[in-house]
Amino acid sequence: MGKINPKFDIKRFLWVVVPFTLVAAFMLYMKPKDPNTGRPNSFPLHNLYLVGQNVQGNIILNGISIANYKLGETKRSTTISLTPWLFNGENKLQVSHQVSRIKTREEPSANTSTLKAEIHFQPKLGAITKNPLFDLKKLQAIKTDEKDTLKAYYIQASALPNWGWNKGKTDFHDISEIKVAVYKLHNAFKKRNISAIRETEKYLFDDMEKLTGREGLERRQYRGEIILKGEPEPLGQLRVIPYADGKVVRVTNKDGLAPIRVYFRYGNGGKIILTGQYWSKINGQWYVVR
Repeated sequence: MGKINPKFDIKRFLWVVVPFTLVAAFMLYMKPKDPNTGRPNSFPLHNLYLVGQNVQGNIILNGISIANYKLGETKRSTTISLTPWLFNGENKLQVSHQVSRIKTREEPSANTSTLKAEIHFQPKLGAITKNPLFDLKKLQAIKTDEKDTLKAYYIQASALPNWGWNKGKTDFHDISEIKVAVYKLHNAFKKRNISAIRETEKYLFDDMEKLTGREGLERRQYRGEIILKGEPEPLGQLRVIPYADGKVVRVTNKDGLAPIRVYFRYGNGGKIILTGQYWSKINGQWYVVR
């Protein structure tokens, strides 16, 4: 966990350091592998690679908003893991893009907005292949009365596990019922009820184990330390958005990030848990799935 200076603005910290909170939780398995080992992945990996400047947008996969991205004034790249949100068969990917607010500069490059996207596919054994999606050389700003048109791209996936979120019930769920589930998990953190926390997050950590190949991630010492010694921030105004016909429900604070935030502060820094953003109703119960 990174250091948190208590003098920092917490909202700024969350926006700058963890804009892709849940996706980042699944990036452990993306660490480069030793090419000399020759050991295959447990299953194929799919990643969205974006490179550009002065552009921001949203990633929607199978009708679920899985991440946001923002590329600044100088050309930069970002890689977003798609694997945790794919199922076997045809998957629908959409990438929105909007020109960021551009500061006036003398350099022509400072007023340029571009975006290039590729799918990087790594089979269970073998080299990564890079499949281009689009290359937008010069983006135009979208007027406030216009909507960004989302073009669909399709990804064929196979040999993937059946992720927990895919077991979620499709339904028009009662929003108050979902909020109650968030309140219960938040209360479990307040009471330091580790067993209740692990039960509510079990599908999340089951999937993390599949992705990382590492058991007992929910029992890591640093996480237990935060739960036992940290303090949950009061819940803010919850925003609830269902996706994929209710199979997955996203819950955030007004800043668009995870609603449950537990801080363990010590010295000039500390550790943090962010959770409770993506939920699914499985066998009649609500669970955190991402």
